[in-house]
Formats: sequence, C-alpha cells, structure tokens
Amino acid sequence: MARVTVIIPSFNHAKYLRECVESALHQTYADLDLFIIDDGSSDGSPELVESFAGPRVRTKLLGVNLGACTAVNYALLNTDSEFVAILNSDDAFLPNKIAEQVAVLDSTDYGAVFGLPQLIDEEGRPFDGHHDFKLLFSAQPMSRWERMKKFFGGWNMLCHPTILIRREVYDRVGLFDERYRQLPDLHLWFRMLQHYDILVEPVERTRFRIRDGAANTSAKSSETVSRNAFELTTIRRLFADLPQDMFEAIFEKELEVLKLGRNLPQALRLGNICVSTQHPSLKRLGLDFLFDGLPSQTVAAGQPAPTKALYKNFYNLTGLFGGRD
Repeated sequence: MARVTVIIPSFNHAKYLRECVESALHQTYADLDLFIIDDGSSDGSPELVESFAGPRVRTKLLGVNLGACTAVNYALLNTDSEFVAILNSDDAFLPNKIAEQVAVLDSTDYGAVFGLPQLIDEEGRPFDGHHDFKLLFSAQPMSRWERMKKFFGGWNMLCHPTILIRREVYDRVGLFDERYRQLPDLHLWFRMLQHYDILVEPVERTRFRIRDGAANTSAKSSETVSRNAFELTTIRRLFADLPQDMFEAIFEKELEVLKLGRNLPQALRLGNICVSTQHPSLKRLGLDFLFDGLPSQTVAAGQPAPTKALYKNFYNLTGLFGGRD
C-alpha cells in the first residue's frame, strides 16, 4: 500500500476525467496510488474509469448515483494509506501538491494541510469572472478556536480538494455524514478541529474548475441556499455540546463582553451570544438555545426559581424576532 491514496469520486465528468487522473499520477511524489469510484455516471465515465485500472489505480463502479459522500466513504473504508487526498473528477492537482504537503505532515503534528485553489473555467483557462470562492478561501493564519468561530459564523474558508489528511483523523472522528449534501466537509472540519491543529498554506495546490451554468455542487441556487441554511443550523447546534473549556476558548470574547459565567447552562450562554448578533438566522437559533436552556418548571419541579429576569428577557426576545420566514 502506498503512503498516499488519492480518492477521486467521479460523476458525469468524462470531459475532465483524464486530465484529473493524469494530474495525480504525474505528481512529483511517487509513493501514491489512486482509488477512482464512479458514482453511477451516465456519460461514458464508467468505461473511462475502468480503462485507468492498473498497478497504481484501483477502480469501483457503484452502478447507481449514491452521492459523493457515499463514494468517498466507500474508498476510505477500503484503503489504509497513511495519508489521503481528495480530488474531484473535474479538478486537477498542481505538480508538487502531494510532495510538498507530505513534507509538511512528516515534519509536524498537524492533522491535515490545506492550500489554495487555482480557479479555472470550463475549458481550463484562468477564471477571470466574479465568484465567491475568490473571497471565501483564505490562508490567513488563525488558531483552531478562531477557525471554529468562523465556522459558527458560516465561513468555511477551507478548500476541500486541496487537502492532504492523516488517515488517523477519519479513524478518530469518523467518516463523512451522508445526511449532508452541501456541508459534509464543514461538519468533518468541526469534528477534526476538536482534536487536531491544521495548516493552510498560502500556495495554490489544486486547479478548481468553475463550471458554466452553476453546475458545481456548491454553486448558488434557491435549492442549495435553502439546504445550506438548514445544514449550517444543524452544525451550529453542535457547538452547545462542546466540552466547556473548548466552548470558552472559541467564544472567549463574547462570554466576557456579555458577562456569561459558568453558572449558566451552556445552551443559555450560546443562546445569548446568538441573539446579541445582527444575523437574523443566528437570532432565531439563539431563541432555540435559550428555550432549551431554561427549565420548563421551576418551583413546581422542586427547583430553586432562577431569576425571573431570564424568562422576561426571553419573552421579550420571542416577541421581537420569534417569527419564522
């Protein structure tokens, strides 16, 4: 088994697949193999995938479209390389990507190393149009707690196809959650950063293709915007269950400014943080946290009655922005 396995989930990208595969095979780092999983393509990709099979390339045809998370999870369950890279079948690696990232992981204890994408258009030319990715992905140095706070605010900033990750990370935090379609990577990063530091290099590592007609899975549409909002909310909810010391490291400034001490349940602390923001979606989520953190009964349940101001404040907040879109 090679030290590095490049996992390529393939779906209806026959036009780009050869460039993708060759960019991995022609890396300056030689101790790697490929695992290509075709996810029920209907454009001739399965035949092309099988044509690559050889000593350094394993292939699997799923036969039906099950989704990228399922395809990647299948590969992860069937490989035990020390390091794993993920390459979408319409993207391509730059030549030194693997060699230089292996060197980083060999000399540090980072759980994963990322880089920046080189944006290209449908035909592989430099992308010169407007796109959110030009502003989203960043190599700005930050602690993992600062990055977790960015996640809570809805900013991913990590480009998945640039990753080289230790296999042990998946063994420790689990595979991709297949209930997510837009944000399975963000959900994984949330779990990973609870245990590992990461590095984002200020270097372009992967040719990331911006498809015409918003054909990328992450492209904005009414459907993806709605799904993204739902999935982000499910991830934000997980912050309320973080270990106390980790929670306080992430929200240190907010806890100090709002004077939210450890005497309050963590759900109440996070709820107050949310409602103090200017984001309507966070304000509404904050109400849910406050609702969860307040006892349903006080004196009747034989508990000391908490300060009634907590309830009065909650009632006022629900009157201000408790309505749903």
